[in-house]
Amino acid sequence: MSAPFKDPRTGIYYFRKVIPSELRAAFGKREYKVSLGTRDPADARSKMAEPAAAYERLLAHAKEFVRGGVTGQARHYVEQWLQETDRGGSWLWYSSRYVTSYTRVASDRQISGPLPDYVFEPEIRRQDDDPIMLRTFQGSRRLPLPTCLQTVAQLPATAFAWPAGQVLEHHQLIRAENMFKAIAHSVQRRMMESIVDFMQEQNSKTAPELPSPPLIVINGGLSSYGPSRRAQREVQVGLTITQAFEAWRDYTKGRARSPQLVQEWDLAVRRFVAMFGDIDLGDILPQMVRDFREKLLELPGRTKKSIKALPLDEQAAIAAKEGLATLAPATVNKALSALRSVTEHVIDKMSNVPLEINAAKMAKFVEVEDSEDKRLPFDEADMKAIFHDLIIKDATGISEATLFWMVLLAPFTGCRLEEIGTLRPINVRSEQGIWFIAVERDRAQVRAGQDQAQKSLKSSNSDRDIPIHSVLIEAGFLDYVERRRSEGEEWLFPDLTPNKFGKRTYRVSRLFARYLEDLGITDDEKVFHSFRHSIRRNLRGRAKEEMVDLICGHSDGKVGRRYGRGADMRPLREVIELIDYGGPNWADVVAQARKMSGFGPERAQLAPDVQLRPPV
Repeated sequence: MSAPFKDPRTGIYYFRKVIPSELRAAFGKREYKVSLGTRDPADARSKMAEPAAAYERLLAHAKEFVRGGVTGQARHYVEQWLQETDRGGSWLWYSSRYVTSYTRVASDRQISGPLPDYVFEPEIRRQDDDPIMLRTFQGSRRLPLPTCLQTVAQLPATAFAWPAGQVLEHHQLIRAENMFKAIAHSVQRRMMESIVDFMQEQNSKTAPELPSPPLIVINGGLSSYGPSRRAQREVQVGLTITQAFEAWRDYTKGRARSPQLVQEWDLAVRRFVAMFGDIDLGDILPQMVRDFREKLLELPGRTKKSIKALPLDEQAAIAAKEGLATLAPATVNKALSALRSVTEHVIDKMSNVPLEINAAKMAKFVEVEDSEDKRLPFDEADMKAIFHDLIIKDATGISEATLFWMVLLAPFTGCRLEEIGTLRPINVRSEQGIWFIAVERDRAQVRAGQDQAQKSLKSSNSDRDIPIHSVLIEAGFLDYVERRRSEGEEWLFPDLTPNKFGKRTYRVSRLFARYLEDLGITDDEKVFHSFRHSIRRNLRGRAKEEMVDLICGHSDGKVGRRYGRGADMRPLREVIELIDYGGPNWADVVAQARKMSGFGPERAQLAPDVQLRPPV
């Protein structure tokens, strides 16, 4: 046993233990500390056994608490209440005797209904005027111990309403029905244990084995956590977190919700409900959201569906045991944004909801180390390998020509993969005799079409015009566009089909990743998006940063950039023509492009002022 701790300020000795980090969530503090009530070191050492035993009992229940399960948590709450309110074996013993005696008298007199609260306060209510209570107290000690044990074991949870309520109040817990029952049963069991202990002390007879308390299960997880906002502010929103999410999801005035965003928000809400139950918005507490944030940081990221189907605690345990990559801070922040957006939507749309109910707004986002994209650009060897006999095969219906053109467009435009995949023939235009690609949202007439798939951009800066590089023109890109236009195709790459979120390039990303792997480019930070990094690196130091930002759709945050969309096409084309990658033999790439697209060897008819640079 460790030595008692002496407070340097008061000289009083304490039993003190640092709580294991994995159990601190159960205790709500870092260390367990109990005053021994003495300044005498010898006296302090003699008093260490009792708090040490209590601490070990608390640790055992805390382990059940952390593993999850309402029963284990209820036991822990009861044990903490007994210790922190200086109630112990004697209180449990006398309480059980009074409960038993009152039950016997009530049964004899055919009195039905729940037990009065005051049977649990014998030290206060001994002189109560109720004659039944007086006779109960007077005859309580004459009941046999086995009778006491049997009677307490058979009582319903309602018989323990007063101590269960005290436990909830002590820990400032929400009075959720299932947690209340679990705590009541835990009090009942501790009373039974106190009777058995007394029987063993008296050597009256061999103590029987205690029956196991009923298992209390809450669908979806815990439904009792932290101090109740309803108790503090008497706020009753009238909507659970799930109902609030559904209200947010179904509010489609102005613009429909993105299907992908809806799915992400739905997952966040379901995870929150799995931890705390589908509680009223008024019962959401800052501590809940903070604990939700910490739990998300422990969950595995991309993993098997069988693992994702497990309770959150089990998912976290598997991630820790197997060393799985956990959810990224940005993903966790999205989940916190979901809670905030859902509650703010309700606040905004329901005039009777007070603004202070949004506890989700009080939890800080997880700090992200660096917002910069960590993907690497392709080097010369990578570019040479990628464009040497560029053939990507797909058995699901995407043509080799589509995949070829999408890859060839990327290093000369700086476009994102989805921006390329959602190009329409009308997005390729000519201005001042210069051909360019207009990366833009769908126009009104397209958006108005009932059966037309729509496209959006990542940000307002993504709306931009990109002059078409001479290598692309030589390769026959304008001929390819004209063919699609003459065929009446809606999309430049019509063999791409959208997934359930409307994303057209989800398969292309996987195909290109497999292509890179086949080429021996196995660095996880080199993906299709690396082409955007390649163009920035290629132009760095050779073109103004502002012009490169305009081409790539980036922004430096300066207010002046918001005035006047884009730039004159001529300086933009000059910047585009500065792109000059080493590695590939672009003459061979041009010849392959024209052959794959079924064009002749002759070049496309160009505007007079377009000067083709010779292939490298």
